Amino acid sequence: MPSQSKEAVELYNLGLNLARQNRYEDAIAPLTEALKTDKNYNNAYNLLGKVYIHLGNVQQAQECWMEVLKRDAFNSTAMACLEASSPKRLVEHLRDMMPIIMVLVFVIGFAFVYLSIRKLDSRIKSVGTVGITSQSILNTEHSRDAKPGNGGPTALPPISNATFPTNGDSPTSNNLGISEARAELIDVEPDFGDTESQSTVETGTKSFPFPIQADLTQDTKPTQLPPSSSPPEPRVLVPTTIAELEARYSKATKLCLQGEKYTEALREFQALTQSNLSHRWVIGNAHYWAGICYLRLNQRKNARAEFQKVTKQNSYSYEKAARKILEIGAE
Repeated sequence: MPSQSKEAVELYNLGLNLARQNRYEDAIAPLTEALKTDKNYNNAYNLLGKVYIHLGNVQQAQECWMEVLKRDAFNSTAMACLEASSPKRLVEHLRDMMPIIMVLVFVIGFAFVYLSIRKLDSRIKSVGTVGITSQSILNTEHSRDAKPGNGGPTALPPISNATFPTNGDSPTSNNLGISEARAELIDVEPDFGDTESQSTVETGTKSFPFPIQADLTQDTKPTQLPPSSSPPEPRVLVPTTIAELEARYSKATKLCLQGEKYTEALREFQALTQSNLSHRWVIGNAHYWAGICYLRLNQRKNARAEFQKVTKQNSYSYEKAARKILEIGAE
């Protein structure tokens, strides 16, 4: 920031002391003289704008802050004062009420989940009671039928005592039980022999074919995956608060002016223009700088479209945008 002259600083301090004493009308004269002495004295412009606000002259106050932003686009004092002086819309009032709305939604959601859990728990308990009652009835019927003399089913012998016939034996022979047959099957090892596709295992007098190995003569070429496409461009999120909007605007402008990263800066400016936030000049300026990025990328049609979205109401770069449109049309 350039240093101010001694005379301009003294006039600024005089105006500041008068403003602190609530003598706003008297503070206008020394601040105006300070600006005549030094036209680039941003602090004097900011203080003069605040004095005009206290006197109820909003338009002149906004003009003072706009003069500051023309010289210093990142002056936080001018940005904050200009935003505060603009009337809030209905959407902004609703945005201020969002914390209360979120709390109400949370309470209602918690109550709904709690009631749903209670209802589900009561259903589970009722189903469990019905199941226990049904099991008790079945047990009672089974014990009654199992008593001697009731004509109930005769108890079967244990499965370990059951016998099965073998070759040459009658169904009544007891030479081989289930446990012995199971041991015999387990102890038999398959004879793999040759590397044929089919073989057999001998278990007593029966043979069971099963595959030995898979056919390895088939074409086992690996499946080729389709060529991978280029990775998608990173998605840029839209700002949700005024502070984030202003910070993202400053970042994008620095990318464009200092780093010459026009593609990255263009994504940031497009995200700003898609925001639903209301701001006095950031949205229009974002359209202007997006047009500049398109020009640097040699996309003149898109640049013209962005410049045409800059108006006197949404940006202080309207005149520069109009000149850019004429330059594009003349080429």
